[in-house]
Amino acid sequence: PYAQAAVVAGVLGVVLAPVVTGPGIVVLERPAALAPPPLKGLEIASRTDRTYGDTGVSVLRLAGA
Repeated sequence: PYAQAAVVAGVLGVVLAPVVTGPGIVVLERPAALAPPPLKGLEIASRTDRTYGDTGVSVLRLAGA
């Protein structure tokens, strides 16, 4: 569903925030042409963004509650 990646990324943080209550990792795969999205609503301790060909991967380590 790469065509919907920008739409999903725009609401992902808001949707995950009530569910993710402790430390954790979120991995987001996206088209490399799409900039890594900000995820509003999540407390991100660290972030790593990588590009593999036409695929971008963001690994977000979430802060604990």
